[in-house]
Amino acid sequence: MITTGQIKEILDNYRKFDWVLRRVLLTSDLKARLKDDLETIFADGRIIPSNIDAVWFSRVGKNDREAWELRILSENPFALLETFGKSDDEDQRDAVREEMQTRMAEFSSK
Repeated sequence: MITTGQIKEILDNYRKFDWVLRRVLLTSDLKARLKDDLETIFADGRIIPSNIDAVWFSRVGKNDREAWELRILSENPFALLETFGKSDDEDQRDAVREEMQTRMAEFSSK
């Protein structure tokens, strides 16, 4: 199981490369384990109940695109990346992000 220190390290590594924490997907188990540190660790992100433990980051990409990355919270690094153009509306983006979360859940259940 991932530790508080490992989570902080993941967040710090992303921040170094200008990624911005957007959303935090937490199972009830990890949320309970992090209870005392939850607001401190994830101060910048919106915490969302989930069936997976993962974090969403975004940053400005090349060619007027925005990159979103979903990083699983585990000792083994695994992430999914998608880029969005300025013309992609929020409904399209949400649909893609939902699909990515489904794929991440399938990966993490193996």
